[in-house]
Amino acid sequence: MSSNINPFSPEDIAREEGLVATGNDSQAVGLLRGQRQARGSASVKRILAYLAHHNTLTLATERDGIPFACSLFYANDNFDLYFVSETRTRHAENLQSNPRVAAAIHEDYSDWRVIQGVQLEGVCAVVSDPIESARVLALYAVKFPFVAQLGAMAKVSPYKVTPRWVRFVDNTRGFGFKEELTCNV
Repeated sequence: MSSNINPFSPEDIAREEGLVATGNDSQAVGLLRGQRQARGSASVKRILAYLAHHNTLTLATERDGIPFACSLFYANDNFDLYFVSETRTRHAENLQSNPRVAAAIHEDYSDWRVIQGVQLEGVCAVVSDPIESARVLALYAVKFPFVAQLGAMAKVSPYKVTPRWVRFVDNTRGFGFKEELTCNV
């Protein structure tokens, strides 16, 4: 066996070193170690651009072993996602007993070769600090200016999803291509 042959693939090396980018593109392996370390990388920029250009997330919650999913408009500040909701909704009530969530952000594709989307796991809570709440509501109103006309903002509370793990699926870069990161919280 020649000494210059590495028996491990780039993906194997990346997994061994705690890196989690996966897929058919070996150049992407090793780009993401965590939210703080990878902020300047092209992968993180791609994920953040995707989040900024989409509006709706599917939020999954759970209570007493019963899962629930709902669609919500969101605004993001880096990887933190914000939505507004009445506290009496099923997902808000579920969050009171279990803050752990999963979410997906994607389009409705008809061709699997162009599928892209974000999947994440994290925690979610009401934004209770008045200053932070005002900042979040302003961020939300910039993305969705029509909400001010509805008069509904007085009836809702802002919520923050803090991701612990994020995956970007991008089949345009090869079937099953994924970039993942573990966020520092």
